[in-house]
Amino acid sequence: MTIYFKNFIAIFIFLVSTVTLVAHSKTTTIALANKVTELAFHKKTNEAKLVIDSIPSNKFSPYPHSDIKTIESECDFAEISYDPFLEKSKKDLAYEKLFTYTPASLKPYFKSSSFLTAHGKLTSLTGGYKYFTLLVEIEGNKAKNIYGNIKKGSMMNIGLIKGKNLTLHNASESRGQYDESANKYIYKMVYPIDHRQEKILSKHPIDKIYIIWESGFESYEIYNVSFFQNQLQCLNNS
Repeated sequence: MTIYFKNFIAIFIFLVSTVTLVAHSKTTTIALANKVTELAFHKKTNEAKLVIDSIPSNKFSPYPHSDIKTIESECDFAEISYDPFLEKSKKDLAYEKLFTYTPASLKPYFKSSSFLTAHGKLTSLTGGYKYFTLLVEIEGNKAKNIYGNIKKGSMMNIGLIKGKNLTLHNASESRGQYDESANKYIYKMVYPIDHRQEKILSKHPIDKIYIIWESGFESYEIYNVSFFQNQLQCLNNS
């Protein structure tokens, strides 16, 4: 009787384990088929977990817009013109890739590209006015659900290699626009730069940028550490 009971228990455990394994395998297959993954990033006071339910393919060019390009020469001006409305001359440098970012959980899907790509450029107007334009492209149609908007006056903190920080403020709200053909959201932010900030940025390389989104903040490693130094030199020496 004891032997039969033990055999029954063993068979029961085997069947339960098999069903559990099949169920787990089926769940994993469905998850992979739907390409559902999770992006976690820190908010100011807690950690928000948000879900992307569509992962784009890697067929898109990292430079989908005609005015975005890597600066090949020391100074690459996209436009030098006169603004009749402002009655000021305007010097616009070309966009330059500033940083990329892919959460660890999404790296298997972005082996040859990045989940988030940012390009920046500086513009000057006669009278000493300068501003920094940041163009952020985020893959997939759920980016707005994850990040939300960039509010007017929202802070962007720039970390300097020497250890200090500098803060810029967004001039107007950026709600992001969805580019259906490229399957990505595009955010454009404009940050005025005053004389004190210009002096600091022209002297010191940068290593991080912290952006406060509507849903929280994220930090980005900068590989182009001399971006501001180079572009400011171009504007001031031209």
